[in-house]
Amino acid sequence: MKPERRDKDKNTSESPHVLTAEEAKKRATDSIEELQLAEEPGYGLLSDPNLEISAPLLTTDKPDRKSPIQTPQFYIVPFGIKNERTESGAPLVRLCILIDAYTGEFEEMTAFDKPVVYLTNQQAVNVVAAALNVAPAELRDAVVTLMFQSSEISHVRAYPFWRVTVKDRSYYVDQKGKLYGSLFRGRPGN
Repeated sequence: MKPERRDKDKNTSESPHVLTAEEAKKRATDSIEELQLAEEPGYGLLSDPNLEISAPLLTTDKPDRKSPIQTPQFYIVPFGIKNERTESGAPLVRLCILIDAYTGEFEEMTAFDKPVVYLTNQQAVNVVAAALNVAPAELRDAVVTLMFQSSEISHVRAYPFWRVTVKDRSYYVDQKGKLYGSLFRGRPGN
């Protein structure tokens, strides 16, 4: 994982407009050239002619924080190799670039040891529906948010999880489809 490159004191309320997914893709590809990211050890995939960009994922960063400024959001822009898919057709992701959703600035880059697959919001709802023993259609009013908060679920911003809120109860689903009934902050080193 490459260290973050962002201003921790940046006030996102100065730029309330959230980039579109296409703008995030462009900022990620521009960052590859501007910052010479393909030259970084372990990131040579970025110069592969078969490189493919999947749909960017808008992610909320620490959504429960109590702050007068706007909740930070970032895009995960996933990269893989053309035609590398799961049996169900989902793209395999080998690395991703995180882009600030308001400013378009490069935040960080992560390469995975093994390709990963990002769960869709519908897949997360299906996991919760199965646990509640209801049809997914019964959860059509659920509020579904892709989020990151350092916890026992994940310590890596490039590997967020879904929060599915049904009425007043929140459920959390990680990228492997594991369900969590609550969110506990992780201990350092876990």
